[in-house]
Amino acid sequence: MDPIHLDQDFSQIEQDPEDFCQQFDVATLEEYVSRANDLYYNCSDPEQVRLSDYAYDCLTYWINKRKKKEAHQLSKVGAMPRVKNAVRLPFVMPSLTKVKLGKDLETFLQTPTCAPVSPVIQWSLKLDGISAMIVYHHGRPQACYLRGNGTYGSDVSYILSHISLPVINQTLFVNLVVRGELIVTKKWWIENFGRTSRATARNWVSGLLNSCFVAPALSAIHFMAYQLVSLDAEPDASAEASENIWDSQNSLQQLEQMGFQVAKHGQLTHNLSSEVLMIYRSQTDQYDYMIDGVVLSLVSHSQLQTSAPQTTFLCDSPPNPTTCVAFKINLQEQMRETVITGVDWSYTRHGRLMPVAEFHPVFIDGARIHRAFVYNASNCLHKLQLGVGTQVTVTRSGGVIPTIVKVGQVVGIPCQPQVPYPWHWQGADIVLDDPDHCPEVIVQRYVHFFETLEIPGIREGMLKRMIDCGLSSLPQILTASKEQLRTVPGIGPKRSEAYYHDIRTQLQNARLYRLLLASNTFPSGVGKCILRQISHELPNLLKSCTAQELTQLHGIGKVRATKILEGLTQFKSFAQTLPIDVVHLHQAPSGLPLVQGKTFVLTCLEDHQLDHLEDFILDHGGFLGTHAEPQTCCVVTGNVSMTSSKQEMACQMGVPVYTLTEFSSLYGYQSQN
Repeated sequence: MDPIHLDQDFSQIEQDPEDFCQQFDVATLEEYVSRANDLYYNCSDPEQVRLSDYAYDCLTYWINKRKKKEAHQLSKVGAMPRVKNAVRLPFVMPSLTKVKLGKDLETFLQTPTCAPVSPVIQWSLKLDGISAMIVYHHGRPQACYLRGNGTYGSDVSYILSHISLPVINQTLFVNLVVRGELIVTKKWWIENFGRTSRATARNWVSGLLNSCFVAPALSAIHFMAYQLVSLDAEPDASAEASENIWDSQNSLQQLEQMGFQVAKHGQLTHNLSSEVLMIYRSQTDQYDYMIDGVVLSLVSHSQLQTSAPQTTFLCDSPPNPTTCVAFKINLQEQMRETVITGVDWSYTRHGRLMPVAEFHPVFIDGARIHRAFVYNASNCLHKLQLGVGTQVTVTRSGGVIPTIVKVGQVVGIPCQPQVPYPWHWQGADIVLDDPDHCPEVIVQRYVHFFETLEIPGIREGMLKRMIDCGLSSLPQILTASKEQLRTVPGIGPKRSEAYYHDIRTQLQNARLYRLLLASNTFPSGVGKCILRQISHELPNLLKSCTAQELTQLHGIGKVRATKILEGLTQFKSFAQTLPIDVVHLHQAPSGLPLVQGKTFVLTCLEDHQLDHLEDFILDHGGFLGTHAEPQTCCVVTGNVSMTSSKQEMACQMGVPVYTLTEFSSLYGYQSQN
């Protein structure tokens, strides 16, 4: 397809990338992605309209979804340089593997080494500039190349007389090849172009370099070195002089000794994801140059890296190094505008109607979002006034939870619940008048039971089929024989066998507080924390429990004690219908020295993760804190990128912040995914 035609379609893509992707096949969409890559790396006009990150994410999402695997075209990094100054690079310029928060970053931070200790990892700021390579001969720069696709690049040697570079002591070596970034300072960019230009500083530098035009602004470009690619020592160089130059294991320090400017760098102290993230957060605003990540290198491999001259690769681009990665994350909370298409009102086990907003799909951090929880009926109908056609702005709170953060022009009337049951307002919620006789509510109560006890495979759809086949009550389902289970559509001999044993195994292994919570016999206000507390502190809870014993516990007054006793009475009746003896349930293991007597603070964890981790800590004699204090053992977070007050306080006090994976490896905890 003609590049001009592709460029003209960019504006149409920006208007509605989701709809645009539905109109074309994969091959056509890949043409647009290829053109976007070419403009990003090679365009000489910084004001040229480029595809936004949002639209680019949408195109790549649909390409990969249709192919069911990562498309080869999208695995490339960079773009083939244009013909006017394209050359085969004298040395390959591989890209770094990008890692995000999560498994990939944690795996690299705990890279196995020969030594029985954690690997020593060096960090340096990843500059948001143009990747370049400068070749020195006899101490002076002779050629400069842009990366291109790593094998073929652009010769921009004309800039060497216009940018500041050090002269190298030629008595030590003849040839020197250095990689780095061509970039301008944030201050210079803002003062000269940042307030008026549509381009970013990186695109402006790229456009100026690819124009091959000598402009006065070239002198504002800095070369920030980060890697020694190759050097040849002079035969007559003294050993003492060489030792003075190469006594450091750090190539960045070596480059500084030669007179090159290098990015800010250091060494990780704890090799934790939170440590890397805090470096990125703190330097993003403070540093003189724009950065877009943090480079992490194993120190044993981060010294001088000698590359052989160009060889032939089976792929278009050279392979990425394995001992160095680039950590990247979008610190700016991405927001997208969209339009409401409806509100889905769902039933809860307590008989409330909970609204979920539905809207035209948007892409945030590569994820396709089309629904957002609205918390309660009052928020949906009165505060946000969500009706079909209402314009809203959505984001992913903490990078995870879809959330509506702003409502634009309200269109029509809010989407009222259309249910065949009478209801009334109760505070901010809409509640059914008679939830105990609502089939949908009853199903949700059954779903809650099986989810709380983590009995696999039995969820809403299967439960509805069981009810239709005559297993209409929870006791009937739990005590059903294998033959009875096989009468349900979709349950054959193997599945009936699995369901039969899973129900009994999970019931027998359940903690008492989980069974109390799953039973739905306790009213609102007596939840997981209270039930865990009373089952932990009152070992004979099911045999004998009085209001006096309950009110002596923290947070339980006379009113709540009465509710608990009423719930216990109903639970004992319910327990008689179960195929187990609830008096002899799962007993907590003995204390673990690593945990016993220590306080842990948990934050940003999903409900099922939080439940299991709290059980692990309490079972082994630990304590749960509500906020970080100097004596806190550690903070465990399910999302290190979400800046909670608990994490900030911990960092200020020097309390380590672990991800769930890091905590698991240190304390022997088996994480529940």
